[in-house]
Amino acid sequence: MSKPSRLQLVIAFHEPLSRNDDDLEKIWEEGYAPFISRLGELKIKAAVHFTGHLLDHLAHRREDQLLQIKRLVQAKQFEVLGGLFYGGIPSLLPEVDVRGQVQMMTEYWESVIGKAPQGVWLPELAWCAEVPRLLADTGLAYGFVASSQIALRPDPMFSLVVVERGDQSLPAFMLDSELSAALANSELMGWQTRVEALAKMQGNLVTVWISAGALVEAAASDTEVIDRFFDAFSNLAMVLPQESFALKPRASAVRLHPGVAPELCPTEPRLDFDDFAFRSRAVDSLSRRMLRVSKKLYEAISSMEDEELEERWSDVLATAQRAIFAAQSPDPYVHSDDAEGEVLRAAAIAKLIHAESLIDSLVQGSGDWLVTEEEDADSDLHNEVFVGNRYFSTWISPVTGGDIRSIDDRINNINLLVPIGIAPNKICTVSQRILDPQTSANIFFNGQERDLLTGLHEWVIKSSGIDEQDNCAYHIELETKAELENSPRILTINKQISIPIDAAELRLNYKVQLDKGSAVLLALDIPIRLPNIPNIILYNDNELALESSGEFSEAKTILFNTDSGSLKINILPAYTVWFKLVEDRIHLMPIVKVNQQANCSVCIIWKAKAPAGEATSVSSITNVDLSLNEGALENQL
Repeated sequence: MSKPSRLQLVIAFHEPLSRNDDDLEKIWEEGYAPFISRLGELKIKAAVHFTGHLLDHLAHRREDQLLQIKRLVQAKQFEVLGGLFYGGIPSLLPEVDVRGQVQMMTEYWESVIGKAPQGVWLPELAWCAEVPRLLADTGLAYGFVASSQIALRPDPMFSLVVVERGDQSLPAFMLDSELSAALANSELMGWQTRVEALAKMQGNLVTVWISAGALVEAAASDTEVIDRFFDAFSNLAMVLPQESFALKPRASAVRLHPGVAPELCPTEPRLDFDDFAFRSRAVDSLSRRMLRVSKKLYEAISSMEDEELEERWSDVLATAQRAIFAAQSPDPYVHSDDAEGEVLRAAAIAKLIHAESLIDSLVQGSGDWLVTEEEDADSDLHNEVFVGNRYFSTWISPVTGGDIRSIDDRINNINLLVPIGIAPNKICTVSQRILDPQTSANIFFNGQERDLLTGLHEWVIKSSGIDEQDNCAYHIELETKAELENSPRILTINKQISIPIDAAELRLNYKVQLDKGSAVLLALDIPIRLPNIPNIILYNDNELALESSGEFSEAKTILFNTDSGSLKINILPAYTVWFKLVEDRIHLMPIVKVNQQANCSVCIIWKAKAPAGEATSVSSITNVDLSLNEGALENQL
């Protein structure tokens, strides 16, 4: 008599970092809570995985739901899966962060249900060849890998496989991709028959998975989808992975398909993970910022240990570490350069800005301070300069003429530079262009302008550093001599960037000389994203109606006021400024006509208003308590 077919079900409860507590509460109350209750009522066994952003919310506001999960685990109806607390893609993260997140997840569930998870779940099924090594000695005994991700031997097929890396290996239950997709899409005609047929081929055990979020979302437009989901399991024997693994089933050693799995990035051919991390400008910038802040954290931890500052520093560094881990969640890296991806990456960048502010405030101490660091963060073999004070920080690229790649408001935790959208075909930096004098605002904002600077010029750093003898401001001076396009004319540009110690202020001074020929336009490109839509615009101290585009003539000062702060642009002498306004995005272009020579000074000043109930100084931010009554959740440094 043949053994009965058994089915393992994995349900992933994942919510992106961009969801606030009110959003999560609504999703949980209206979708996840009744879904979990019904799973319990129908005695359906399931392995469940929750990402850290949702677990943080439950710890803050829904301990009752954590206790319900604990009861289901104790009844051997649920099995919770571990892994990286915020679900990062292991191949994109520093190894120390991978292990730190695994430890954080283990400690969380130990505090809630009294024991550590045995199984590991990787959101987006983000397996790479290094996973067995990265998870070695973590206490995790098995994982789940999709059939689309592994190169199986043609015969026989197994329900459990072993992924190997050198002398390290990790058993993994093979998820059937086709059956999982059919379950997710409610294509359940003959579903049980297909499960039973497949089970006979692989030891009478089949494993499938589904996203709880996708199921609940589908139920909003199809009220019967949840019923069909539960009907699919009515006549099947359900089993937990820990029960199956305890039986020590036979396993087949396999190798992974090279590159990113189709579940993570449906492109052909498969991308290498390195290419995946830097496949677009927005993802590239986020990845590099994450790696840099993570490195700063562990340098600070090393300093803390060397100088025996644990009592003063450990809580704050634990908070910074949690913020970095949260920024490593997969969603901001997976989504493309669209509106959803932008929101997700803004949420991740907010966490990184917060973490770096905490670290810098600890290291620099009380009072005003200014810190500069040089590092080749973008791997172009040239150092960039990172300058920050307690109010904001900047990322400057001297090799490209002092382009400013980020302006971080450390009070509201946002990057004030537009990532995409208002100028989708342009690299969003504060930079300069040399334009034909016939260029207009309309031509520029339609992307039809032509930069007259050739690619054959080189910027020279004349000086760089903090002026400790004067006002302790940071200054960098750059100079280039460039031949203009299709012309023997030589243009000399001297550019100085200054950042004070005590304000969110950026001053750009230009001296431009043209050796001969007709005039050109020096255009300063300033793409800004404000925290909110501006409610007041002042031009030379006169209030203007909000318009989508146009130009300010003889502009000395332009001010955009929002609920979170005000952006002021001072220009000396007065020049024409082109502008384009799309909701909270402002693209400003001060225009200087250069006959033989011209000087220009532009000062960008951001005055942030702290969110209600919060202090304006980042040094006042202390550790966030994310503990449960049953035990602390903080990761041990």
